[in-house]
Amino acid sequence: MPSNEIEEAWGGSWASIFSGRVLTDTYEGKPMFPGSERFPVLIFSPGFTALSTTYTTLIEEVVSQGYVVASIEPTYDVAAVAFPGERVIPFKPQWQPGEEPPPSGETWQQFLERIRAFDASHVETWAADIQFVIGQLAALENSGREAAPFVGRIDLRNIGTWGHSLGGRAAHRACLVDSRTKACLNADGGIPEEATLPAKPSMWIDVYHEPATDAQLAVHKITRKEWEKFHRAKLAATEQRLRACPGGCYRLTIKMLGIDHYSFTDSPVLDAESKEDLDKAVRSLQLIEGYTVAFFDKHLKHQATPLLDQPTTSAGITLEKYGKAP
Repeated sequence: MPSNEIEEAWGGSWASIFSGRVLTDTYEGKPMFPGSERFPVLIFSPGFTALSTTYTTLIEEVVSQGYVVASIEPTYDVAAVAFPGERVIPFKPQWQPGEEPPPSGETWQQFLERIRAFDASHVETWAADIQFVIGQLAALENSGREAAPFVGRIDLRNIGTWGHSLGGRAAHRACLVDSRTKACLNADGGIPEEATLPAKPSMWIDVYHEPATDAQLAVHKITRKEWEKFHRAKLAATEQRLRACPGGCYRLTIKMLGIDHYSFTDSPVLDAESKEDLDKAVRSLQLIEGYTVAFFDKHLKHQATPLLDQPTTSAGITLEKYGKAP
């Protein structure tokens, strides 16, 4: 039987998943596509508390375009992680950014510092996980054909890091510190605040987020005017840092009806209560899939990708290019 933690993680979608009504194009133990072609490798890191299987549709599409994807389940930070020998590590309860109530008397600045500390500790651990996985893939590649079905078919000269939310920040960090990586994509994890951006092609995909509510600001005793001043300063600082991006980078901003932070996952598709909701969820995923594949096609397969060739501002989509032309 499934663990309560996993069932809770899937919420209202669990009944459909566990009953077998949700079908995918993923099969266990299937051989590689025939031939001798080597495929670029992507290391995927999910968002905090999110199982990597939550991203099945997105990962399947990327794999179908000629990539090998190794996805990570961050131990203690997702519902459950299974190890050999039937050992299962459940989620470790911990404070999460945005949870209320905050410590008594905490200021807005102190709240932000608490979030940064939370993020920093997890990002470093998850980035180390990404590096570990790259090392394990390299070890398998040197172990002979019987070690894994993909041995002899992966291109370890073209490795990309990719993640969503907090996993996106970890992907960026791993790309920054690991010389084996060639490109990174951060899906709605925010522009990191490190002093240095990678000297490698990078992409950020951001979706629109509602500003802090009056109730949230009141908790930290900050006025709307003060928050807006802080927000403008943050946007200006981010813009300045991107312009100096040493490896060249893209920033895709999506502000469209029906797209939010969870549109990178299967949840909106599984939870759709009407055809209209389902159509919006599918369109959102298709848009995200298109830009994700285009970015890695250009920088790991070195193929022409018209979708990224020109800056775009139309229909709620803004694509900007910064720094050295990627």
